[in-house]
Amino acid sequence: MTHDRVVSHGAIFEATRHAPQSRGEDVEEKIVHIRISIIRKKLRPYGLEIETVWGRGYRLASETRARLLNWSKPSEDIAA
Repeated sequence: MTHDRVVSHGAIFEATRHAPQSRGEDVEEKIVHIRISIIRKKLRPYGLEIETVWGRGYRLASETRARLLNWSKPSEDIAA
């Protein structure tokens, strides 16, 4: 988290296609977009954000990394 690291779409796909929830079924690469969308919705109430780096993958927004390294509850104006 301390580094501004981009995780590729392919790396996320490989990690999720072998997840226990896949039940050995073949999954399509678009599952990555779906899972990222779900994670974004769960993080949003806490003021945390995943950025898309076009053509490369995904990363945590710099503000998100800073908040996670120094965890605090979101302020009233962030939650609104």
